[in-house]
Amino acid sequence: MSDRFDHREHHKRRCKEDCPKKILLICGNSVSSGVTTDKRGDKVRLANVFVDTSCVCRPIVKIEFSNNIRFETKFDDKDRCRYDDSDKEGSKYRREEESQIRIRYDLFRKCKHEFTPQLLDTWIFEREIESKKDKIELTTTDTVSFHFCSNNESDFDDRCEYFVVATTEEAKNAKATFLKSAISAFVQDDFEDDDRDRRDRRDDRDRRDDKDHCRR
Repeated sequence: MSDRFDHREHHKRRCKEDCPKKILLICGNSVSSGVTTDKRGDKVRLANVFVDTSCVCRPIVKIEFSNNIRFETKFDDKDRCRYDDSDKEGSKYRREEESQIRIRYDLFRKCKHEFTPQLLDTWIFEREIESKKDKIELTTTDTVSFHFCSNNESDFDDRCEYFVVATTEEAKNAKATFLKSAISAFVQDDFEDDDRDRRDRRDDRDRRDDKDHCRR
């Protein structure tokens, strides 16, 4: 039996423990592409993703979402003119046009043993056009994107659904069309506590190995 210290085996064990844990990437679904809204109070569910953290001890979950939204002015000719009391002539009408849309994006989480979804965060998209000469016919396309990160997922069930709902808060002479959405989830173990415990265990084992080597 050799009394030589096996440095390769020692390094192999340390490397195995120091290797990072796997990262989960989960792609979600776009569920309401092409839906148009033009009145206050409209609600549209845009995308969802199911996240299973049963294989992760201390999961950190990051949700990424993006949506292309098309804004279009929509004027009604009978409301185009408005009397201007400040006009010196007192009988002159001037055109005063305003077009506005405001959309609220809400991110929810609902786990398998919950009856009511939990609101995680909110983002606002707003577009406003004003003209004091004449109505403006305008169409624009914008990208709304955001991310949300949570490191307390171990407090919830292993399987949860994350989904985004768009609510129209204001729609004046305008309409919005929700184009294709994308949502995804990244899951990784929280390393802080694991690293501390792993370092302590490794130091204890190294001390034991060193003692065994000295005895030989």
